[in-house]
Amino acid sequence: MQVRNKLRLGQKISYFTPEENREIKGEITKIGQKRAVVKNEHDQKHWQIPFYMLNIDCV
Repeated sequence: MQVRNKLRLGQKISYFTPEENREIKGEITKIGQKRAVVKNEHDQKHWQIPFYMLNIDCV
């Protein structure tokens, strides 16, 4: 199943950022073709995150 089909606006997700070497929690605010716009829970900024970086199953 495609990742895009599992995404919903307002969905809580996390993603790993190698620059900070940690997991970031956020909320999906927009869904594009290959990226989602995610509102960072910590700094409230919006970031475009590629689908392959999203942890949607809390694994």
